[in-house]
Parts: sequence; structure tokens; C-alpha cells
Amino acid sequence: MDGTYMIPALRRGQPLREWDDIPARFAAGAAHLMVQGAEAAEAVERLIAGETLGSDDVIAFGRLNFHCYLSAWVPMVALYREPRIDPTAAELLAL
Repeated sequence: MDGTYMIPALRRGQPLREWDDIPARFAAGAAHLMVQGAEAAEAVERLIAGETLGSDDVIAFGRLNFHCYLSAWVPMVALYREPRIDPTAAELLAL
């Protein structure tokens, strides 16, 4: 691998990477790492399944979004009113 798809750390002035900016297999790996690193797998599974979410799930989404941000990715879960997962990220997590 030539390093073309290495995931950069957040840098001032650099836009956050969208989940469809790179080939799906690389973005899927990054998405899974973010979820695992944030210990948010169960919360994300419940969100995707449309199950009832608790306050611990919302906290997990906050950790997940922070991991994404620090790794220069757009947040995976919108936390306005009801949590909503980025559709592209949800597809990547199914890979």
C-alpha cells in the first residue's frame, strides 16, 4: 500500500473528511475503528435498528463523534433532537 488512504489527524484549517471521500473498504475500516475506540458498538447497533435509546447511548454517541473529530472525520451521529446516524457511515458499518 502506498499510503494514499492513510487517515490524517485533525489539522487546523483542514476540512473534516466525509465518509464517502475514500474507497468504501478503507472508510469502513476507519468507521469500525471509531466505533470500537469509543466503545459505542451496542449503541450504534440500537440506533441503526431503530430501538429505544437511553442516556448511556447518547453519551456513547458523543464519545464516538469526538473520536471521529480527532481523527479528522465528520461526526458519525447527529445529536439534534433524536440521534441520527450518517447514512453513508451506517452503510460502511454493515461491510
